[in-house]
Amino acid sequence: MLLINNIGCLATMAPEAADNKVGEDLALVNNAAMLIDEQYIFWCGEEKNMPAQKITHSIDAEQSLVIPGLIDCHSHLIFAGSRADEFACRMNGESYSAIMARGGGINSSVEATRRASDEELYNLAYARAQKILRQGVTTLEVKSGYGLSFEQEMRILRLVKKLNAEQNLELHPTFLGAHVIPGDYKNRPEEYVDLVAGPMLEKIAKERLALDCDVFCEKGAFSVKQARKILSAAQNLGLGLRAHVQQLGPSGGVSLLEELPIKSISHADFLSTQDINLIAHTHCVVEILPFANLFLRQNQSPPVQELRKACVALAIATDFNPGSAMCDDLMLAARLALTQGGFSINLALKAITSTGAQALGRSDIGKIKAGYKADIIITRAASINDFFYDWSRDLIRVVIKNGRIIV
Repeated sequence: MLLINNIGCLATMAPEAADNKVGEDLALVNNAAMLIDEQYIFWCGEEKNMPAQKITHSIDAEQSLVIPGLIDCHSHLIFAGSRADEFACRMNGESYSAIMARGGGINSSVEATRRASDEELYNLAYARAQKILRQGVTTLEVKSGYGLSFEQEMRILRLVKKLNAEQNLELHPTFLGAHVIPGDYKNRPEEYVDLVAGPMLEKIAKERLALDCDVFCEKGAFSVKQARKILSAAQNLGLGLRAHVQQLGPSGGVSLLEELPIKSISHADFLSTQDINLIAHTHCVVEILPFANLFLRQNQSPPVQELRKACVALAIATDFNPGSAMCDDLMLAARLALTQGGFSINLALKAITSTGAQALGRSDIGKIKAGYKADIIITRAASINDFFYDWSRDLIRVVIKNGRIIV
């Protein structure tokens, strides 16, 4: 059994009160210790109360902060090519919508990804995954969506499956065949919707290539009606549901929550009071994606204070992708949510651990609690405040995934 002792502050993220699901109690334990039995947490608490067990090896936390492994609940890890020129165009004032309208945007990444070999895509994603793991992320959601054909989407999801088996960062696969209408279906969008809702999803469910299905419900992408058709088909096949909504305008995507058990929505920059009430009523998680707002130079951002007042669960994610968020640093995203997005420090830590797990529909990660997976970060920080305060230091000392020391 692995012992982690001499923990100055243990952030368990597991308050006893059931009504703290969206509160800010991190259930901190000072002068703590933890016992790990193979892949799972056996016990945690004050070190003076530790039960007698046979210890095979131990780690001295040196009175530092120990937290759950970080969870990035929204990323687009598998892609090839660069959109640096588009970034420059946006910095010169061109809008994201205008770039999409002239054939750029997502479709340009689709073309580059289709041209890349399996080996190239795998090697690019493998290197990214190892970098992300060293930053303390132990679970990463990964969307498809840069294939946008039957063969290419299956290829991407099979590469995710292969990566999951051959490296230590846990990948949570999400099917995003409904990213945009691909160029070869530009004049027959309903045929593409039928392809996604039918043969694509059926094959994915049969091969168990994805856990969730996501849709980009937005002007210039998929309408509410089209998104409903795709997500309903995914639900019938047993996949979890997620949605990109209301990033570029009040497109009505939140209304999908009235009929479908969507676990999380992302972006959500344009929300009305009615939208917020619906989100709160359905207990849907809202994923806050600070990099996307910065990269797109959007003046509109999610109404975090109003969402907090309505007791909506908030996660923070990178949205790592080549077009609108070319950054994989989850801690930087959390610090931006603190300094610019209206988060408190406690809420930010929840947003990249326990609420990130909630966004994925996971109840085995994101907390330090007996029976949970032993995904643990031993930091170099003395406290949670210190962990978020110093942007210049590498504060990740040890990464443990499934009970094994990885970093």
